[in-house]
Amino acid sequence: MEERGVLICSQCQKVYSSARFVPGKRYRCRACQAMLEPPPPAAAASDRGAGSLPPEVAQAARDPKRRLGRFLLTSTLGQGGKGVVYKAWDEELGRWVAVKLLHSAFAPGIDNARFEREAKLAARLDHPNLARVYETGMTGGSRYIVMSYVEGVTLDQANLDGVEGAVRAVRDAALGVAHAHDLGIIHRDLKPKNIMVNVEGRVVVLDFGLAKSLEGDGMVLTADKAILGSPAYMSPEQARGITSEVDARSDVYSLGATLWTLLAGRRPHEGTTAVEILMKVGQEPAQRIRAVRPELSGELDAVLGKAMAFEREARYRVAGEFAEDLERVLAGRKPLLGRTRTSPAPPPPAPPESDAEGEFETDPSSVDEPAAPPAARPGARPASDPGSRARRSERKSRRGGRGRATRSDAEAKDGARRGSRAWLGVLLAVAAVAGAAGVALFLKFYR
Repeated sequence: MEERGVLICSQCQKVYSSARFVPGKRYRCRACQAMLEPPPPAAAASDRGAGSLPPEVAQAARDPKRRLGRFLLTSTLGQGGKGVVYKAWDEELGRWVAVKLLHSAFAPGIDNARFEREAKLAARLDHPNLARVYETGMTGGSRYIVMSYVEGVTLDQANLDGVEGAVRAVRDAALGVAHAHDLGIIHRDLKPKNIMVNVEGRVVVLDFGLAKSLEGDGMVLTADKAILGSPAYMSPEQARGITSEVDARSDVYSLGATLWTLLAGRRPHEGTTAVEILMKVGQEPAQRIRAVRPELSGELDAVLGKAMAFEREARYRVAGEFAEDLERVLAGRKPLLGRTRTSPAPPPPAPPESDAEGEFETDPSSVDEPAAPPAARPGARPASDPGSRARRSERKSRRGGRGRATRSDAEAKDGARRGSRAWLGVLLAVAAVAGAAGVALFLKFYR
């Protein structure tokens, strides 16, 4: 039997096995064009015999029904609407993985090309708060997804440190989701059971990037018309079945509903059946969290209210904005609530002074001009304008050697300007006197 070589993609973790690999030659991944590398040393563990394998792996190896290609399914991690998740051993790479085997109800509605495209996108996700997607495949007419194995508990079972612990956990999940949103990938099935806290305390989001391709163009139902999914954490547009409106803001709503549940101890919308919950989600805005827990801060209430706004236009645009405001709440700072983070606007200028009646304001354009002189008595010599004297002095020092003719011209112009202002004052005074006389005659005539 010929010996087969194994290489693994350094980027998307896709595994290639072939007997025609030439030692020392470099190969590229067909999916993402990254370089292929030899597997880690632990991959040789399966070649050292069953005695060196974990006991549960050795036991699963004796049951043919537990074999899925090169993966040995050792135990069930969880079961949901879309499929069953198993803890599995990768025989070629000698590592633990999680394998999600999709329900056969999805098989007729899956577009294989679209599924592969979404899986490749999901494989590009590389963030500490996201579980890696290694590969996908098909067996017996059912699709399966191979992901990194996360040892820990789901968010609804985690021992979080009160309100701050819940906010911090959802903040971390939102940071991972934001990384995917930056690549144009949405989840569409975020909920407490799809978010885990590993043994190191790190929050990890599961099943990312594949929900969109799995749901196809509409809501999937089983034979008995049961809805596959998590209605309590769906956005209103998802609950109404408007798939064309599902985008990053739908993920933001689901993250908000997850935090709401952690804080309130119950889901935002309750019902006896999935259909009843769907009707409430699609028709009724969620309660504000302070209506359930009035001791919570107004800032947290505002942030959560924006994330779970009934109209998607009123929500945060992407998970990154939600994560940033949760961080601000944790730090005791005022949240942005979707506003662009910029430097504060300068304060508005002080209003111009007004006259005693408040009806006429000083023209702002006259700030740099000298004030008009007071009305002069007839025959009086116009008063000298201090501003004019300063300007004459400046011009004199600037033009010192130009001769008396130039200075005389400037003085003549200054004199003309002062005379014009004086005459303007006289005319205003005459107009005021004439107006007063007219009013007096009018009152005398009609008295």
